[in-house]
Amino acid sequence: FNRKSFEKISAGKCPQITRSTEGDCKSICTLEYKPLCAGDNGEVKTFANECMLRNYNCHQHKSLKIINFGVCPQITRNSEEECASFCTFDYNPVCAVDSEGLRTFANECVMNNYNCINRKSLKKISDGECPQITRNQEECPLVCTLEYKPVCAEADGEIRTFGNDCQLRSVNCRENKTFRIISVGECTHMKWF
Repeated sequence: FNRKSFEKISAGKCPQITRSTEGDCKSICTLEYKPLCAGDNGEVKTFANECMLRNYNCHQHKSLKIINFGVCPQITRNSEEECASFCTFDYNPVCAVDSEGLRTFANECVMNNYNCINRKSLKKISDGECPQITRNQEECPLVCTLEYKPVCAEADGEIRTFGNDCQLRSVNCRENKTFRIISVGECTHMKWF
């Protein structure tokens, strides 16, 4: 006798879920960069390759279709919450500075998005990564606010979401890491690697 318990999650019929022809969602895509723009019902996203689009559709139960090959066109947004433009994942680092010091961004678009979302005014001072400054661990920020303004960062192949940029700087300083911001927001676009 096999007893199973079910929990009601909504009224009405269950939605039909379409999976890829491969059965379950494919979990590993190559890092090959052949960008494409896909969209449906007002949602537009740039994907690094077709495999990542298929995984996104499968995992998120979406049906985004390819609009064009290449990155999505930059769209001007009016509302404050939608100030981010679509950035590629190209790593063309820029060094920027503000009153808090130097910071390396994956590319200039990521820097501009960071400035817009966080109401910062970092200015690009050079192409390439910022010079590494050796710090004493006592100088590391020990207390960061709990304000949730996530950033996605990468260091030596490790990709991690930090709750805010202060937490990223603190980990870099205390653990002598070199995490660099690759996008503003959680690292959701990297979950299939």
